[in-house]
Amino acid sequence: MEEALTLQTQAIEMLKAVGLSPRVNRAQGKLATYFELADYHRASGSAAVDSTKEEAEDLATGVLDLQPHRISFAPIEGQAHEAIFTLSNLSGHSIQPQLQIASTDLAITAVPGEDLHFSLSDTSYRSQTEPAQKIELAPLEQILIRFKMPADLKPAADLRLALSAQFEQAQHSADLLIMPATSAERVHVINAAEIRDNPFYLIPVFHQISRPGNASDTIQIRTRASAPTRIEVYDTSGQLCSVDAEGNGRFDDPGDLLLTEQVDARYPVFRSEGGLQQLEFRYQPWDRTANERIEIDIQTRNSAEADWESDVQDWILLNEG
Repeated sequence: MEEALTLQTQAIEMLKAVGLSPRVNRAQGKLATYFELADYHRASGSAAVDSTKEEAEDLATGVLDLQPHRISFAPIEGQAHEAIFTLSNLSGHSIQPQLQIASTDLAITAVPGEDLHFSLSDTSYRSQTEPAQKIELAPLEQILIRFKMPADLKPAADLRLALSAQFEQAQHSADLLIMPATSAERVHVINAAEIRDNPFYLIPVFHQISRPGNASDTIQIRTRASAPTRIEVYDTSGQLCSVDAEGNGRFDDPGDLLLTEQVDARYPVFRSEGGLQQLEFRYQPWDRTANERIEIDIQTRNSAEADWESDVQDWILLNEG
């Protein structure tokens, strides 16, 4: 295991050295190869490859992935927020899935000039369903679906929004839960996610950092998983900041990386600039045979002298259909 982690770390460093993103998982390319073989066998009509066709049909539901399955937001009064979902094409071919967005609580307005970027408001209190959109996804492409919550959005009760994406027999759903606004006195993470495990790539979750006006401008973050899980963190520019290879909340194990400009007591330090600041977390469980969820506790503190505080908990659902 240590040798594999060393090789994985070296691969990340090589990709960074040549200016390529370290986030692309090699398993995506393997999945693309499966589909190319399946297409070849379909074209040849060979009866000897029935098993491959059946495998390809089973894999078809894995072509498309909409994540997270659920995002829960606890907005801070007077601050704007943004929830981000991802829609991924895991095949080696272009696809055109249909995307549907609906809500009985929120008005949904497309942001002019920006694809798949919407502004939410609860002023209308009417059911709204956006027309289904056909989206062009290139091979192995991943796009962001963004929902902006303005500072004047102050829900008195839970507000919900639903998404669905469909391509051929593959259909995925997701939802956004916005809870009543609260106040805050320190820098912390304010949204949690529930994701469905997918063995073909590291699943992204975007977490927003909230900073009250008089709070510290730096924050330390660690994640502690209930089962071994590789956890990568990226900043707003897409740069890799840290890797916790086991998800144990420490950075002294084989495969761990600390790449932030500032490190304190062997923990990464992030600078909070206020406004809409997102960090991207990517998860990959070691063992997918368990019939239970993996819980990932995200903890923060403002300095090495402070105690760690649990902000939110992400869930990874294993063996979901």
